[in-house]
Amino acid sequence: MHSINIGPEIIWFGHASFLIKGSKNVYIDPHVLPAATEKADIILVTHDHFDHCNVDNIKRIREDAKVLGPPAVMKKLGFGSPINIDSVKTVDGVKITGTDAYNINKFRSPDNPFHPRGLGIGYLIEMDGKTIYHAGDTDNIPEMKSLEH
Repeated sequence: MHSINIGPEIIWFGHASFLIKGSKNVYIDPHVLPAATEKADIILVTHDHFDHCNVDNIKRIREDAKVLGPPAVMKKLGFGSPINIDSVKTVDGVKITGTDAYNINKFRSPDNPFHPRGLGIGYLIEMDGKTIYHAGDTDNIPEMKSLEH
């Protein structure tokens, strides 16, 4: 019998909450989590809105995990490492690149966009020979074209 390594498994918990399970457990926006969770190695947060940056859930799975997010997330949490658009960080062999994430046509008011450029980020996560794109809370934005291979 032969086995084929197809790369990390992606588990969706609901809303924008994911676990990328490979050589490391990478959680993204852990707002929705099952009662029993696996140990987190890395936690990525896209922006500081409550339905993406759930402080209680992040603390619940954190233990020794590295937490990354944009500066507003670090301010809200009081811990972690900031990452910005186009920043590249390698954490425990996982390469993480911040990408643009914003809304073009969603507004609370014309002067107050719902997710303005610079509020949040998406992520390119390179692990186990695969690259996974988590877009963040975004519209289909022009910067996505640069992600095509």
